[in-house]
Amino acid sequence: MWRFSYRARLTLFAMVYALANSVPAAGVAFAAALLLGVALTLCVVALLMIFAREWCVRSWTRHGTSLPHLSRLPEGATASPCC
Repeated sequence: MWRFSYRARLTLFAMVYALANSVPAAGVAFAAALLLGVALTLCVVALLMIFAREWCVRSWTRHGTSLPHLSRLPEGATASPCC
């Protein structure tokens, strides 16, 4: 059986329901609204990642000497005990 995401199933349900009630425009409007919502969410996440990357690069260039010390912190936190 094919596996669809919940968005695809929801859109399919809305289209079938709209067609059964003789209002296909409502189903198309729902699908378009869902598409725009997903696209807007992805764009916002992408922009946040770009700004976070720029902030990290600026921070690392400003505080470059402490970076080797900070990079060893996760290593020490995950190291297994030697005993």
